Amino acid sequence: MLARLAAAAPGNLAALAALADAQLARGELDAALGTMESLRQVAPDFRPGPRAAFEAAEDALLDGDASTAIGQLADFRAAFEVTSPYQASLEELRQPGGPLAGVAQLDFSFLVTLRVQEPEAVLAALRYTEASDLAGLAALAPSSEAGAAAEAPVAASTAIGDFDGDGDEDLLWSRGGEGRALRVDLGRYVDAADEVGAIDAGDAAAAIWVDLDDDRRLDAWFAGSAPRAYRNDPAGGFREIALPPAAGAAGASTSAANGVFAADLDQDGDLDVFEPHTGANRLFRNNGDLTFAEMAADFGLAGPADADTRGAAFGDLDDDRDLDIVLAEGDGGLRLLDNERAATFAERTERLSDAASEPAQAVAIGDVNGDGWLDIAAAGADRVRLLHGSPSDAFTLAATVPLNGLAPRDLLFIDFDNDGRLDLAVAGTPPASAAAPGTAAGSGLRLFRNEGEGRLAAADDFLPDLPFALRSVRSFDYNEDGDADLLVLGADGNPRLLRNDGGNANHYFRLDLAGLGEGSRKNNRFGIGARVEVRAGDLFQVHTVTDPTTLIGLDGRLKADVVRVYWPNGVPQDLYFPGTDQDLVEEQTLKGSCPMLYVWDGDGFEFVGDMMWKSALGMPLGILGGGQRAYAPAFPSQEYRRLPDGVLQPLDGEYVMQITEELWETIYVDGVNLVAVDHPSEIDVYVNEAFIPPAPIDLELWRVGERHAPVSATDENGRDHREALAERDFRYVSSFRPGRFQGIAEPHELILDLGPAAASGDVTLFLTGWIFPTDASINVAMGQSDALAPHFPELDVMGPGGEWQPAIPGLSFPSGKDKTVVADLRGLFPTDDRRVRIRTNLMVYWDEAFFTTGPAHPGAAEARVTSLAPRSADIHYRGFAREFRKGGRYGPHWFDYDSVTVEPRWHDLFGLYTRFGDVTDLVAEGDDRYVIQNAGDEITLRFDAEAFPALPEGWGRTFLIYSDGWVKDGDLNTATGDRVV
Repeated sequence: MLARLAAAAPGNLAALAALADAQLARGELDAALGTMESLRQVAPDFRPGPRAAFEAAEDALLDGDASTAIGQLADFRAAFEVTSPYQASLEELRQPGGPLAGVAQLDFSFLVTLRVQEPEAVLAALRYTEASDLAGLAALAPSSEAGAAAEAPVAASTAIGDFDGDGDEDLLWSRGGEGRALRVDLGRYVDAADEVGAIDAGDAAAAIWVDLDDDRRLDAWFAGSAPRAYRNDPAGGFREIALPPAAGAAGASTSAANGVFAADLDQDGDLDVFEPHTGANRLFRNNGDLTFAEMAADFGLAGPADADTRGAAFGDLDDDRDLDIVLAEGDGGLRLLDNERAATFAERTERLSDAASEPAQAVAIGDVNGDGWLDIAAAGADRVRLLHGSPSDAFTLAATVPLNGLAPRDLLFIDFDNDGRLDLAVAGTPPASAAAPGTAAGSGLRLFRNEGEGRLAAADDFLPDLPFALRSVRSFDYNEDGDADLLVLGADGNPRLLRNDGGNANHYFRLDLAGLGEGSRKNNRFGIGARVEVRAGDLFQVHTVTDPTTLIGLDGRLKADVVRVYWPNGVPQDLYFPGTDQDLVEEQTLKGSCPMLYVWDGDGFEFVGDMMWKSALGMPLGILGGGQRAYAPAFPSQEYRRLPDGVLQPLDGEYVMQITEELWETIYVDGVNLVAVDHPSEIDVYVNEAFIPPAPIDLELWRVGERHAPVSATDENGRDHREALAERDFRYVSSFRPGRFQGIAEPHELILDLGPAAASGDVTLFLTGWIFPTDASINVAMGQSDALAPHFPELDVMGPGGEWQPAIPGLSFPSGKDKTVVADLRGLFPTDDRRVRIRTNLMVYWDEAFFTTGPAHPGAAEARVTSLAPRSADIHYRGFAREFRKGGRYGPHWFDYDSVTVEPRWHDLFGLYTRFGDVTDLVAEGDDRYVIQNAGDEITLRFDAEAFPALPEGWGRTFLIYSDGWVKDGDLNTATGDRVV
């Protein structure tokens, strides 16, 4: 039952902790370790005490010590279960009678009902109620007169977010330089100064809660003439973060901030912070180690020094999976900045037509007409302009809405009646009353209801009277009843809560995205910047995730049919029939690698691995540090890969194989040959399938006679891995702990004692395994900091003084899945000690280790090589095979040829591909005439089985595949990764 619960709620901390406990109690040590790894990936980073107990339990499980693991996990749970995130996860699992503290219950709480009201009835009962007193805000705020003339020269800001992880929406508020974190206690806001400490907000005019260190805890950022940031320390309290001075134009260091947002603008998995300013704008690029670089000018976002950027909004305006920005520049109108990737934005204001030149004081982005393309709302010159997006990337002025004298300062898309259509709220300064000087003639907040297809109509009757100036308006579900409440900040610097009563008569669901932590970090932990597409019957919506929780209205529909999330790194993930409170945990999947190879084995097509791994066009290397970029060389991948013995069988006189593209890539296939190596049966032949930079290669065969197993195989902690390495069986050495990123682990070692059989010193070592690689965006992230760098596997031997010394610094790693690294150890042992050490911080999983002695290469009389071009080759569309992990959670991503979907999966690279049909001439040899193959395409290759010579008596045959080509993936940080050429 607990396993079913954890599968249904994969982001629920209480369910995962209870499942790990139960698995341990049943003696299922490996399953418990897997559950603990899942818990670590979705939970906020643990505090030091619980983390130590958790890691001790992991270590005990790796050692097979169940008793110690049970004790350490109990210590962890005792400390973890009193934390707010754990208690909030319990609340998600409550039964109708309420939660039983500390025990995971097994029923979900669904708030949807079968009652559907007519739209007129919903609107008749809906209203916003001033609830500042009930929420405790009035008691916290200094008193002030509520009049249009009451705007005081006081800096103030507000932000909304759950900083303590208890499931309630807390406030960040600054006024007059004093920053305050307000947490919710029984429905009322109370000052959390005793918990977080003193906060100096400076002259902040805007603030956000933002996860700056990607630990799934919200940190605080205040935007003023000099920004201030505070880390929400897992050990407790807020700690100020050192920020760099502003770069750019003269005077930038004292320019006033007019807003702030956080988004992953360089697509590297963490959140950057953008501040629109009076003067040059600022962009603080997150280096991933709690340091930041001010790079607005480098990114093309600074703008002129005399600009007056009043507001900014982000979203994927051209549907290319990266975030673009629209600026409201006061009298300068609107500017559209297109994300061209590689940390570069280009002005594309011409796409906004003539509407761009009209004054703009505030801007918002959302799909207001439900056509799947993001639209732009801009407020200024006593009206709101609505610009509709389109597939042509051009925006057209679709409507204008009068503001009746309101001078706008902020606007917000909001679905206040949960009908699945975006409405609009505008905050600002109302006109002064001519009859009563010093008072306002209207409200500081306007509300416009979307009546369908983006038609906005005044809906001020739903609001209380607010006859004073407002600086900002924010939306959130304060009382967790499923409708959008409003927080407005007055010109006096005081926040006010407007509670939505009745908006939840229409159905809804809340979506919380959970990006994976350690061992992944391809996306920020809250999925900020993700594109969410919702289909519920004939209702279609597109949302950009700007907060940890996204509230989505469904009108009278009971449930959404399907939700598709495009994570900030562009990878799609589908969710069918979501519940009312729905967590979506990021899938740990590959989006790029290389083409896949299947061969006919006599019964069907069997997946044997990947190919053309060595040439990744446009791949950032991530090795220079400081954010500098260097790219992999553009030479073709020319490589041989060995087919497993006996797997390739003839079909009607032909050897048939399939090259498919399963991932977000384009491949360029220049040549493919089937190579037969004939040899005496008492020996075998291998090729070195280690990763080396692409370069022209000659076939080098390695001779395998008698195989010897190491007499011992241990890791750096002394764990015995001889059983895992005994044969090629998809059981891997996996005792290392994942590091911060996918592909990176904590430094780990494999120590092999070759024993007396290696006494001669004429030793060749064969290591088979696979690598879980980084990707282009992870490489960019690592390149921004000197704190973390990849270290390729190196091989050491024992020196005369009993110390390890380098022997093969460039041992490298398997170039993909199920491949063999060959290490020539002849002449490398300085003593009689035959121990070798392989060390790295890459996620390399070894499956088999053996060595041979004697000749390293077959003699001329021991090998006969025949290379054959395909008899025919045909390219066609096939679709995508089912992906799974071969050998369990530490095994490589594998593919089932017989389970396929024809539905498109990826956002294809734009450009021309090879037409379907015969391509034999293009792949016969490497001649720079190649097949350009898209995701979902398949090339069927047929080789004449009778063309190979007959085997001499007592000989065997080993097959190799030779390939020549390139791979280019769609990663958002691959150079020109959005196009074929």
